[in-house]
Amino acid sequence: GTAFPSRYFQEGSWFLSLPSSATAQASKTPRIQKSGALEIPLGWAVVDTQYLNERNVELTSEHFLSFFDGRSPIWREALARQIPRREIVNLVLEKFEHDYHEDGIFVNLLTGAAGEGKTTALLQVVCDMRSRHADLHILWRYEPGAPFPAEFIARLPENERWLIVSDDAEKIGRRVYDSIQALKLSGRNLRLYFLLCCRDTDWKAENLHNASWLQYSKFTAHILH
Repeated sequence: GTAFPSRYFQEGSWFLSLPSSATAQASKTPRIQKSGALEIPLGWAVVDTQYLNERNVELTSEHFLSFFDGRSPIWREALARQIPRREIVNLVLEKFEHDYHEDGIFVNLLTGAAGEGKTTALLQVVCDMRSRHADLHILWRYEPGAPFPAEFIARLPENERWLIVSDDAEKIGRRVYDSIQALKLSGRNLRLYFLLCCRDTDWKAENLHNASWLQYSKFTAHILH
């Protein structure tokens, strides 16, 4: 038969809309999201307050054990105050706050060796940015195979602030670089922020460390030890 649409698969789980009473738990079905006249590309989602509220569930002892045993984190761990925040989270947030009211293109890379807690830190930064800045639009790459939406990014309005977030960023890093190069050369007055995360070895394997990031953006690498 026909394959089930991939838009219903997020963070390792299928989210389906089922009939429920008004008092039932809010549905976790991905919305067909739009921002103004822009339709959000497949494999990406806008992280707004509702998106996080739907994923903010109480951690059980099983969740704790599996998380500290090395399971990949998801939003519930990032939202849980029981999960400690590494110093790198505060450093990245400070950089964002410093840049937030400036115009331009800003790229923050969170990198380090495998198993250092990069994904947890990434999601925690996003949660804190969401709570701090109501005017910020956050676009999250939840599908590991989703391509970088260069055409969508190119159509973003100049009067809005957008934060583009991706784990496993080495997979889209070259397209990100090409996109910011084109945007910079276009002369548009944007307020565009990128938060990219991946292993340092993967970033180098794609030769992204040799790209001229600073020529076209304000680039900062944060290394998690």
